[in-house]
Amino acid sequence: MPLDPASARPRPDLGFLAARSARRAAPASAPEPVPEPVPEPAPVEPPAASPVEPLEPPAPVNPLEPPATATPLEPPATAVNPLEPPAPANPLEPPAPPPAPAGPTISLTPPSPPTPPSTGGSLLDLFPDDEPASPPAAAAPAPTPPAPAAAGGASSTRAAARWQRPRLDLEGRITLGGAVPALTLSRVASGIGAITIDLAVGQTQGPVGLAGVYELWGDASAPDSPDPAARPSSSVVTRDAREAPTRSRRPVLLAGRDRFDRVAIDLRQVRRLRRLLLVVRRPIGVPMTMPWAGALVVTTHAGARVDVPLEPIGAAPAAAALAVYQVDGELVLRAEARPAGSLREAAQAFGFEAITWLDDHTPLQ
Repeated sequence: MPLDPASARPRPDLGFLAARSARRAAPASAPEPVPEPVPEPAPVEPPAASPVEPLEPPAPVNPLEPPATATPLEPPATAVNPLEPPAPANPLEPPAPPPAPAGPTISLTPPSPPTPPSTGGSLLDLFPDDEPASPPAAAAPAPTPPAPAAAGGASSTRAAARWQRPRLDLEGRITLGGAVPALTLSRVASGIGAITIDLAVGQTQGPVGLAGVYELWGDASAPDSPDPAARPSSSVVTRDAREAPTRSRRPVLLAGRDRFDRVAIDLRQVRRLRRLLLVVRRPIGVPMTMPWAGALVVTTHAGARVDVPLEPIGAAPAAAALAVYQVDGELVLRAEARPAGSLREAAQAFGFEAITWLDDHTPLQ
C-alpha cells in the first residue's frame, strides 16, 4: 500500500519538523510493458527409423609418409618407421656416414698453402734474381743413444778419464815411462834432506856425462817478490861447474861424481828451485851409433826410488831424460826421453833461452 504524506494524520510530537520543507516526491515512472507469452510449438515426431549402415573408420595414416600432393618427389628409401624397432647394428661393420645436409656445408679440410709469389723484379723482393733461395735444410737425424757398456769397460773408461799422477811417499819404488810418465813426490819426501839423481850406465857406454839445466829464484826474485819484473836465473851444473848458484855458500844444486855422475837437490831450499832438466850426453868425438842403455836413478832421503830407463832415447849424442818441476813445495818428476844433437839444443828445446853459450857443449858461467 503506497504511503502519501499528504493524507497522513498530523503528528504534534514532531514539531521540530515544521521548519523543514518536505521532500518532493519523485514522479512515478511508467511501468514496463510485460511481453506476452509465446505458445510452445507442437512436438514433432521423428520419422520412422530406417536401417543405416555403419561408417568404416578411415585408414591409418603414416605420419612420416608425405601426402601425395605435398611434393612430386618420392619419399627416401631410407625412411624409418618410428613405430618399428630399429634393426640391430653389426658391430664388425663401420657406421654409415650421416647424410649430407641440404643447406650450405662447412669444410674441415685445412686450406692449401698459398702459392709463393714469383721472384720478379719488384722493388719489394727480399731476394734478388741472381741470388737463388737456398734449399731447406734436411732434418737432422735423431741422436742414437749410446749402447750400454759392460761393467769392466765403463770402469776402465772412467779410470782413464780421471787419471791422476801417482804420489810417492817416504818409501816405495816406481819406474817412469809408458803407462806412468810422471809422478809427484809427497810434501814430506820433497822437503826432508836431499834428493840425488845418478846416471847409472855400463862400461860399454863409455865416458858419458850428466848435466843439469836449471832455473832458480834468487833472493830478490823469489816467487812472492813484489817486483813483477823479477825473473829466475838460468845456468847449467856439471862435474866442471858443480854449484848452483855459482860460488854460493848454500847451493841449491850440487853436481859431482861418486860411482856415477850425480846431481843433488838441497830440499831445505826446494822453493827456490823453479825447474830442472837432466840431460845425458856423450863426449865429443865418440861415435854416435851406439844406442843409450841404463837409467837415471832418483833417490829420496828416506830411501824411496824412481827409475827412468834410457832405452827409449835410441842413438843420439845427447838427450833430455828427466824434467823436475817444483809446484807449491812438491816436486813433480816427468820422463822425457827426447833425443837432441847437443846440450845446447836440448836446453833450448825446453825454453831455456837466457843461457849464454861458448859452443854447443859449454855454457858461459
